[in-house]
Amino acid sequence: MAVLVFFSCSKENQTEGKANIAGNWVFVGLQNRTTSINSYITNGHTSTDVLFSSYKSSRGTGKVSITSDSIIGSGIGYSYNLFQRLTDYEDNVLSSDDSILIPSSAMPANSSIKFEYIGKDSVHYISGTLTGSNGSGTSLTTGAKISLTGDTLVLTSGIYFNDTANAAPFQISGTVVTTLKRQ
Repeated sequence: MAVLVFFSCSKENQTEGKANIAGNWVFVGLQNRTTSINSYITNGHTSTDVLFSSYKSSRGTGKVSITSDSIIGSGIGYSYNLFQRLTDYEDNVLSSDDSILIPSSAMPANSSIKFEYIGKDSVHYISGTLTGSNGSGTSLTTGAKISLTGDTLVLTSGIYFNDTANAAPFQISGTVVTTLKRQ
């Protein structure tokens, strides 16, 4: 199993040097877009499942405290409508195409991240995650690009997860955008 996360670094911050993200913040919400691809062979036929998922949260709750090397989330929760589209292919021919909208919520939870700066506008998560994992406790994001404009902090994380250990290997890729407002 290999986990690789990508994020781009550029000079977009309105501050000199490192973005000043230390302080107390309110969790506004997040946006998530992922694609998962699973391919396998059965009875000599290649099957490929492609699952696209996306949501933009609403009713974000919780507070976030950021120090020079830690992000502590308290009571982070939100509601969302999860859109999922599953397309199935048999030997590269579309066999089904289904979609669904699922209302759901992430119950308030606490979290902790240790991080280090990479350049002026990015952070690398040494340990922990703000809003969740892939179910195994492994975070799918290992860092974020920082965009600080006025009292709004946006953390944009790229996702890439490649599981080759299973008989039916799969890949997940996407983007998570977390928005905070300074208290």
